[in-house]
Amino acid sequence: MNRRTAASAVALLAVVGAVAAITLSTRGGEAPAQVAPARSVSELVLLVVEASPEPLAAVVGWTSDGCRAVVIPTDLPITIPGQGDGLVSDVVAAPGRTGQIAVSNLLGMWVDHHVITDLPHLSAVIDRAGGIEVGGVTRTGAETVASLVAGPGRELAWQATLGGLLASGLAWEPSDYLDVDATEKVSAILGGGERSVVEPLPTRVSAGGLEEPDYEHIGAVLTAVFGATRRPIVPVIVLNGSGAPGVGEDVAQRIVPDGYRVVVSANASTFDHAETLIVAGSQHDRQLAEHVRDLLGVGQVVVSGPPSGIAQLTIVVGKDFGTG
Repeated sequence: MNRRTAASAVALLAVVGAVAAITLSTRGGEAPAQVAPARSVSELVLLVVEASPEPLAAVVGWTSDGCRAVVIPTDLPITIPGQGDGLVSDVVAAPGRTGQIAVSNLLGMWVDHHVITDLPHLSAVIDRAGGIEVGGVTRTGAETVASLVAGPGRELAWQATLGGLLASGLAWEPSDYLDVDATEKVSAILGGGERSVVEPLPTRVSAGGLEEPDYEHIGAVLTAVFGATRRPIVPVIVLNGSGAPGVGEDVAQRIVPDGYRVVVSANASTFDHAETLIVAGSQHDRQLAEHVRDLLGVGQVVVSGPPSGIAQLTIVVGKDFGTG
């Protein structure tokens, strides 16, 4: 499941070594710009449809221009807070908040809710509405889901289908969901109506020939689609130094909405860290580290250089950090 390069692994070992040799530093130095919270004109929902060979996924929200969505390719490599490296498909169809947090981390923008359904339920929703219009043709539920099975053009078919779904004002019922965290809010967002815009998440081909998220352009697409405030995303390494389960997810849930992205999620060398450490790679990043300490509610801020080259901050989560 781990697709990170050997170079990144070596760099991570260097970071862990630096953390072990941390020295306290006094306050001072140039303060970085404040990181503004992400803003959008509606709450966002991660929509996942269980299907073969991989689930289908999108983030959907309302704007003043109608219902809008960004399609999330599920074969992309991502960092999964609390689990390490993996693919979008590894987590989005799992019940609970894991997929929601992982996609929020991918986007650098908080996704408020999640919902999981499957092709039979989706077909039933479409048939109750008398079909949906896709490409100028009205399709039944069976015709719609037939285009979403394995085969060439599946991603384009999902993008077109999603546009038709959101523009049709479908009425979703609680029984249509396999897992949902806020039924009324999610149903209102997915109900859409009249106008819809659906865009794919920007990707690129890595030096190794693998498709990966195009982080350089993701922010521009989120701004264009959802009206999200453009802001810098601060990369963070999260190391579990307490041994408590769920640490990575809980840390991500607290820091991602404020402009941080977990780029490495792993265990620390030991689980005997009593106190959480927020390590800035340079004095310039100390204010960011103090902001993270405020978000976590615990921790000691220290400066230890030189920077890792992977992230500006490293969080070693101690036993003082409460999960849940």
